[in-house]
Amino acid sequence: MRIGVSATILVAVLVARAHGGGVQLEPPEPGVYAQTEVGLVPMRKPIGGVEIAGSMRSSIGTRAFVFPVNDLTEVPVAREISAFIVNLATVQDAAAASAQLRFVVGEHVREPDFQVMTIRPGKIRTGLYQFTSANLTHEWLGAAYAKLTNTRKWRDKHPRAIVGLVLNGQTMYPIQIDTAALAEKP
Repeated sequence: MRIGVSATILVAVLVARAHGGGVQLEPPEPGVYAQTEVGLVPMRKPIGGVEIAGSMRSSIGTRAFVFPVNDLTEVPVAREISAFIVNLATVQDAAAASAQLRFVVGEHVREPDFQVMTIRPGKIRTGLYQFTSANLTHEWLGAAYAKLTNTRKWRDKHPRAIVGLVLNGQTMYPIQIDTAALAEKP
């Protein structure tokens, strides 16, 4: 019995490493975390969305949430991010399936620009999810930063870059990406 359990844990560790992730046997405390080059970083300053509602000519109502970039002093900064870990009882399967990852470029005085990223949610157990994306690479983030800042609005400016996980449609958990690292060639 003991050999079977040890073999199962060893196989889980090897499979996780083969997929580029690590194994964390103990779930983190309730909250949202970014999996960075230094380990799990808690996301303690969520940004509330502002609902923008309108109607189109076809009389279909539209609704979108905009996340203003305000004071980011308590938002952690990372050079690399590989995933988000969510351990919240308020996130269920439907909310996890509708989660979004956004790459946001912005400053406090200007409207932020963003690109939606592809997302792969994975359920670890009830209330514990891992969100990853093929877009969480240095190359993709660097290209997206260059594209978003290549407009007249950002000319000669170096706005902050944020990767945010949008949960329940109205709350974004941001982590700043080191813009100097985005400019570096890998």
